[in-house]
Amino acid sequence: MFSEELEKIKQSETYAKELQKKAKNEAKQSLEQAKTQGEKIVEEAEKRAEEIQRSLIQEGQREAEEQYASFLKAKREECAAVMEKARSNENKAIKMIAERIVKSGGNS
Repeated sequence: MFSEELEKIKQSETYAKELQKKAKNEAKQSLEQAKTQGEKIVEEAEKRAEEIQRSLIQEGQREAEEQYASFLKAKREECAAVMEKARSNENKAIKMIAERIVKSGGNS
């Protein structure tokens, strides 16, 4: 009877050791799975951050190009207005220069 109980105790200890071993293995597997999932999450986050960065850079370039085009258009319009004003005063300037030449020539 004592030997039967001793055998049951040994079996229980063996079973407990097997359970501990199994639990350790499951914990290692869970840890590896968590690590792999964590790495995937980090990788996906990095990819998403790169996509956002590219998108923001493209948006910034587009806005800069639009602002440059708008600025350039405004300056061209200003130049055209100055040229138009100069053309309108061209005849007056020619007439004034001609009058000065005639007056200078008449005083000699």
